[in-house]
Amino acid sequence: MKKMAIRVWRELVPCGSEKVLVYWVLPDTFFDVSLFTCRNCGAIFGVDREREHYSGRPFEELRQSLPCPACMTPCTELVEYPQTFVCPDGSEGHWDPPRTYPPDAELVTLEVWDPYG
Repeated sequence: MKKMAIRVWRELVPCGSEKVLVYWVLPDTFFDVSLFTCRNCGAIFGVDREREHYSGRPFEELRQSLPCPACMTPCTELVEYPQTFVCPDGSEGHWDPPRTYPPDAELVTLEVWDPYG
């Protein structure tokens, strides 16, 4: 599995006694991508829904045979991100991103694992 660069917004959110950066996208932001994270190690995955469609293989099916490249946990354990994320102490954090579009000037580039790559 390879990594791909995507454009995301970021936010500092509470995670136990500290704050951590989480990243988020909104629908139709350059392309339709859904983010997931590994519950074990916190690796972030980006599922490009257009590539999923044209591959003919739904992500729910593909993830059955893939391990997380960072920790080898089965990708069946992936959860939606940033609604769920891994805190530095290993606990789970939860955050719902805003539904409004921030300025494009606030976008940053993030490398994520590409299950179709």
